[in-house]
Amino acid sequence: MECDIEKSSIGVATYNDFTSTKRSSVILPIDGDVIYAVAHQHSGGIGSTLYGEDGRIICASKPIYGQGKRAGDEAGYIVGMSTCYPKPGSVKIAKGEYVTLESNYNNEKSHTGVMGHFYILVANSSVNFNEPVEINEESSNVPIFFWGVAVFGLAICAGVLVAYKKECRMKMGMCPLQLEHPVHVI
Repeated sequence: MECDIEKSSIGVATYNDFTSTKRSSVILPIDGDVIYAVAHQHSGGIGSTLYGEDGRIICASKPIYGQGKRAGDEAGYIVGMSTCYPKPGSVKIAKGEYVTLESNYNNEKSHTGVMGHFYILVANSSVNFNEPVEINEESSNVPIFFWGVAVFGLAICAGVLVAYKKECRMKMGMCPLQLEHPVHVI
């Protein structure tokens, strides 16, 4: 979700609370075990939580603000988010389950174009994490040379994407390229 946060005119006088909360829900098309989750917020963010349909917390992710002047540690800017790595089998998602993202921002001042995203990795329920993985080398009909070319091509694409996003941030302060599908199945 992307939204604007308006400055609160009653925060100090009434409750001394400057929290603006936005919620968004989505139905998950798959089931399985959550094995990784992290939120994405912009400056002013004070944390996001992803809830299951029954109200259980799937993951709570808090921003990490920079403290200095060096790149990657800029004071006043979010330089990271806490992540969740649940033990496989401990956080399950049911196919068709509603999950709700709650994104909290400080509204002592207004913020435009803020985001509340949650990225999760869900391992299919049929995966047994306690079984060793068998690799049958004879079943591959693709020569190793082509795998090398494919990996090299993906590395080039990733490099171009990183350079493009860095250039967008430097020129415009934002980048129009955004991923629309935060749910990944492995």
